[in-house]
Amino acid sequence: MSDELRIEGQGGSPPPEGDIGTLLAKLEEAFSPRISHGKATGTLVVALDLRGLAGRTDLEVWLKSSGAADFFLEGSVDGKNWRSIEIISLTAAGERHEGYRNAYPVVRVWTTAGNENEIELCASR
Repeated sequence: MSDELRIEGQGGSPPPEGDIGTLLAKLEEAFSPRISHGKATGTLVVALDLRGLAGRTDLEVWLKSSGAADFFLEGSVDGKNWRSIEIISLTAAGERHEGYRNAYPVVRVWTTAGNENEIELCASR
């Protein structure tokens, strides 16, 4: 018996070399979450590039600050020109989580609050 992979319904001939591996790599890329995280005192910018095979439609934003802070969520089609999506305000020290439906290929969250700040972005489908 041959070690060749045979796919029924296609005349019993094997697929061209690399096709299954390419398909599996594309599926893994399409369904793996993308994550970006940052922590700093004062100004902090965390961006997430979702370009590639079909982007990511579900975006989770987690924020933490040692004091009151405004965090600015923005989206971009090219990574250069940004559009405001929402301002997320913490009125005191603490953390917050928000979930979004997203179509932008690049997203970022930033703050200039002079606190200990932390931002985490996670996107999937």
